[in-house]
Amino acid sequence: MSSSSLELPKLLLNTVPKSGSNLLLQIVEGIPEMSREVKSNVYHIKPGKFIIGHFQYNKHFSEVLYQKSIKQLFIYRDLRDVSISLVHFINERFHGHVLYPVFKTELKTFDEQLSAVINGVKPLNWPGVYEKYRGIYDWIKKDALICPIKYEDLVSSEKSRNQVIYQIIDYLFPQLDNKRRHNLFLKMTRNINPEISWTFREGKTGSWRTTFTQYHKQSFKRHAGNFLIELGYEKDLNW
Repeated sequence: MSSSSLELPKLLLNTVPKSGSNLLLQIVEGIPEMSREVKSNVYHIKPGKFIIGHFQYNKHFSEVLYQKSIKQLFIYRDLRDVSISLVHFINERFHGHVLYPVFKTELKTFDEQLSAVINGVKPLNWPGVYEKYRGIYDWIKKDALICPIKYEDLVSSEKSRNQVIYQIIDYLFPQLDNKRRHNLFLKMTRNINPEISWTFREGKTGSWRTTFTQYHKQSFKRHAGNFLIELGYEKDLNW
């Protein structure tokens, strides 16, 4: 399958941090002749190119993407697991993060660090994970033209992962016949190898259930309990 047989899109990969950015990247890089554009402004992206980043929702930005026929794949994850993954990432990889110095000098236990990620550290201008990232999640409820992807669906089972990949194909290439659709699916699937990602740790879902203390739960409910209900991760605050 070559570029001559596919009308390649202009594409934005928009991701919540610690929500499978590199896994989605590998899936998209499995599309023949799609390649990442590192330096270009997203407004100037060309067909067959994609840009990846963490973009908060903005009505004007959304309208310009539509006007310029730029499609968007948006991947998100349970914010409780994002919080846990972020603590590990700061300690193990992201030493330039604003919270890293205080993790090394003051908040040395994992429970303390997780509390800081959830509740915020005002002197360091870290408002808390919900306040920091909620503007990115806004794409789900404010832009019906994106392709939303739950991280949990990509990693929970092979069946659900395959459904997501076909969802991506149908969003990017709605005119494909079944044979070409399946061939593209195979190429995209074969390109997946999350263990080569420098940000990959375990890729688990639901880690918060065995990691959160009662204090973490109550803190999270206070900041983002209703938010989890809106996203469909919980039915109420009884968790």
